[in-house]
Amino acid sequence: MAPNTTNIARYLPASHCVLWFAVFGIVCLATVILNIITIIIFVKQRQLQRKSTYLIIHLAIVDLFVGAVSGPLWIDFFMSLYCDLWEYDRPDSILLFVLGRATGYNIDKVSLLNLAFISLERTHAIFCPFKHRSVKKWVYGVVIAVTWLFPVVVMSLLYLHATFSFISKFVEVVLLNSMVQPA
Repeated sequence: MAPNTTNIARYLPASHCVLWFAVFGIVCLATVILNIITIIIFVKQRQLQRKSTYLIIHLAIVDLFVGAVSGPLWIDFFMSLYCDLWEYDRPDSILLFVLGRATGYNIDKVSLLNLAFISLERTHAIFCPFKHRSVKKWVYGVVIAVTWLFPVVVMSLLYLHATFSFISKFVEVVLLNSMVQPA
């Protein structure tokens, strides 16, 4: 009789889980420490506080949040999914759960979007150096605001789509059931 190959164990061995937990924890800790050092350097060194470094300073702040908030949330999620070390426990308040998850899982998107804006800003500096020198400070503020608002808007639209999709399916089922039942 052939062994049952479709039943794959959900959990990894405890030794692997502890090893991966330590690796991910060290990565998050290093991310936090190194970004704090970067922020301190930019704050202390006045010559580094120029318009061209605003986005880099912002990237250090966002990456600090990635290491302090998003990283531990992902560790908690994946360790509870693949390891039998602890169970994934959702908070009692669904609003707290949604806000925590939406915020924690969107910070890495803010970091990636900030990297894209840094690339665009550097490209503008290379190809249009004279125009780049005349860019106002408020433009950098708008770019920073967009990096935070864009993932929030996208997540909100996805949430609304899922909510209205659920509501429309519910209404559809209720209407179909009411039409099928004899009066």
